[in-house]
Amino acid sequence: MKNFPHQYNSLPKLRMSLLSIRSLAAQGANAADDGVLGYRFAQDGVYTFRNFDGDLPKRIQAEQSKPEDQQGARTAAREIRRTLRFLGLIDNHVGETDLGNQLLASPQGSADELRVWQVAISRLEVVDPDGNTSHPICILLRLVNKFGQIAREEMALALEAADDSENEFQRIADLVPIRDAVKANRIKASRFQIANGVKILPALAEQAGFISRVDQAQPYKLTSAGNAALQSCLTQGPIALAQLPPLVGRLPSQTKRPVRKLASNQHVTTLPSENAVVGILSAEQQQAAMRLRFERTARHQKAVNHVADQLSLRLDLFEGAASFDLVAVREKFQSERIVLLEVKTLDADVISQTRLAVGQLLYYERFSLADRWSGRLVLKAIVFDGDIPETIASFLDWLGIGAFCVTSTTLEPLNDHGRGIQAWIVTLT
Repeated sequence: MKNFPHQYNSLPKLRMSLLSIRSLAAQGANAADDGVLGYRFAQDGVYTFRNFDGDLPKRIQAEQSKPEDQQGARTAAREIRRTLRFLGLIDNHVGETDLGNQLLASPQGSADELRVWQVAISRLEVVDPDGNTSHPICILLRLVNKFGQIAREEMALALEAADDSENEFQRIADLVPIRDAVKANRIKASRFQIANGVKILPALAEQAGFISRVDQAQPYKLTSAGNAALQSCLTQGPIALAQLPPLVGRLPSQTKRPVRKLASNQHVTTLPSENAVVGILSAEQQQAAMRLRFERTARHQKAVNHVADQLSLRLDLFEGAASFDLVAVREKFQSERIVLLEVKTLDADVISQTRLAVGQLLYYERFSLADRWSGRLVLKAIVFDGDIPETIASFLDWLGIGAFCVTSTTLEPLNDHGRGIQAWIVTLT
């Protein structure tokens, strides 16, 4: 995991830091000197001493009598300099860049200042000792976009990516939830590294208006500004992606179709949560339940994305705003069959998940699909993110429901109805 400075995550403080550097430059002082810059930060209120009694000259004198590696102001100077350099506000010689000049030229708290911060933060660049360059804010926004919502600690994975490549992004996305990845030794990072990894970047992205959350216990979601920044990252830079070749196991085609979301049907109501009794849980139990719900959501969304990857080259895909997981259909062929899919993760009992999915398929077939796809034959399927017992696969066959197992690169049928659905898709051109 890449190292990122973790001194300050406040945009007003970072602006003050840049002002201090400008002031030193005007005086002909050397802002590249840790002592010069660090104690200027102390004088300007950027850096504050612990247990400070109010006598600043006396405290600075006392600090300067310590060994250099024990002087907090010097450490702050190094870390803040790195942060400003990563943001593109100063250059390698601690000179103010054009972007830094634009920031200080804009009134503090203004819309113009926010626009400069958004540019700086979205372009934030980190290089590791091996010369690998990545843009962690863009990667962070991609993670939020991929999962729909994401907990703060998962955002440390934005610093796990060695570079901006698609392969690296898929690798880190597969590490969600990060706690499981750490336990399985799939990521070499201590809890201190992970804690430091989420101290700065989420705060910067939130202050830039790219992500938001209801309160500190809730996961982050992408804002409209964050979505615009993400699209800029992916199409114009700094991590602009070329059109990707098909993954191994996909059917060849020229165009990958996006997954479109349908508005809620008036007949479809949101079912009560399995944790609706949360009010009778202790505070600790509520926190654990919230964590479990997020992990299941992230795992479920990952599985849905994998299914979409396998089908999107041949079929138009839709997800229900408050109902079905996916519908795969060729819209232009109005009498052709469609596939209704429910995706289930095996973090719960497979029998319970199967019973739930069967009920959902029947309900959504009757109430969610009729308005848009009336008269079409509906092929129903349940997709699991792991293998299931043969008895379950046979039971679903008896019901006329296909069963599949999905991985990041394959969608494997587990019963005859599943093989029939697969055979039909293969014939599509």
